[in-house]
Amino acid sequence: MRTDTSTGKQIGEWANNVPRPTKPARITDGLSKTLMIAEKYVRSDMYEAGGLSDDHGWAEGWDADQMRSSAFVPINDSDTIGWGDSDQYFADTVGGFQGFYNVLHFGSAHTAGIQSVFADGSVHTVTFEVDPVVFNSICTRNGAEQVDLTGIN
Repeated sequence: MRTDTSTGKQIGEWANNVPRPTKPARITDGLSKTLMIAEKYVRSDMYEAGGLSDDHGWAEGWDADQMRSSAFVPINDSDTIGWGDSDQYFADTVGGFQGFYNVLHFGSAHTAGIQSVFADGSVHTVTFEVDPVVFNSICTRNGAEQVDLTGIN
């Protein structure tokens, strides 16, 4: 930041070599078919302990506290797929991610699915049973996929 000498106020500047905010016109898959914000998986046994997916806070930046991958369907916070031995399973299967499996999923403590905000401002439940291809498709803004919203309320 730099300071405007005439007003004494700080002037914000864009960082170089980082993505800029996306304008609605660049969401070519449709605002109602593009997920913007959703709940994250946090192991239910780690709600108070601050595990890898919730140990820094919302303003940390590009950290697992804020980011999730659409390569994995959402799971319930009590789903033990992200606990203990599954970290080793994931490391053996995918490679190189031991100890980080549970920070990749969207998830929630709800029994049916995750609450999600779409680019048109609507809020929907994306079920835990959503098809992985559909989930990945709604998490892109310009993939030109034909999306059947089965599994999304």
